[in-house]
Amino acid sequence: MLGGFDVLQEPDVIDSNLLLKELEEEKILVSFSNVADVGGGIGRVVKHVLLKRFDKVDLVEPSPRLLASAPSYLATNDCSLEEEEEGDEEKVGCDKSSTSWDKDEINSKVTFTNQGLQDWSPIEGTYDLIWAQWSIVYLHDADLISFLQRCKQALKEGGVVVIKENTTDEDMGFMVDKDDASLIRSPAYFNTLFSIAGFTTIIEKSQLGFPSELYTVKMFVLKNL
Repeated sequence: MLGGFDVLQEPDVIDSNLLLKELEEEKILVSFSNVADVGGGIGRVVKHVLLKRFDKVDLVEPSPRLLASAPSYLATNDCSLEEEEEGDEEKVGCDKSSTSWDKDEINSKVTFTNQGLQDWSPIEGTYDLIWAQWSIVYLHDADLISFLQRCKQALKEGGVVVIKENTTDEDMGFMVDKDDASLIRSPAYFNTLFSIAGFTTIIEKSQLGFPSELYTVKMFVLKNL
């Protein structure tokens, strides 16, 4: 969910792929069999990041409309979409090497689940990685802790959770964004909730290349305590 800021697409995808590369090179993540993208919308992260590395991907999304659009989005080159909408292949965000996936590969590798984060109850020991980006800001603290505890049980041994979210300044603790009713937490606040849920933060880094007027986006990599 880019909030209409197409300029965010390229740096977001670059930094997310670099994070996964780091996890692989540092042997933090040694298996790339199963991943879940929770609150994944039409599958933007699945398409540009997760399908490139994992054998099986579960896309979990509460909106039936977005989930119904996901298979065709995954199979369509982004430039084709933008040319159709704008009539201009040089539109910002149009990457000539944009990824599209074969429909048979999508059918064999991707599972689509219409469910919210509060209700998602994955099978124990299923995933090498659970990815949540721009989705947990809509969970209150108790629901977030409950969600993370279910993630904890769903991870394989050695698995990790990646949280990529908007953050606010440390001295604010948290704030409510009145535009969309999201809860923007400070990194320290996040890390407290992660600890309560039974995780330790092994990597915390800022997303680069976003406009300065936007919230600072942080990437947290969590392992079981």
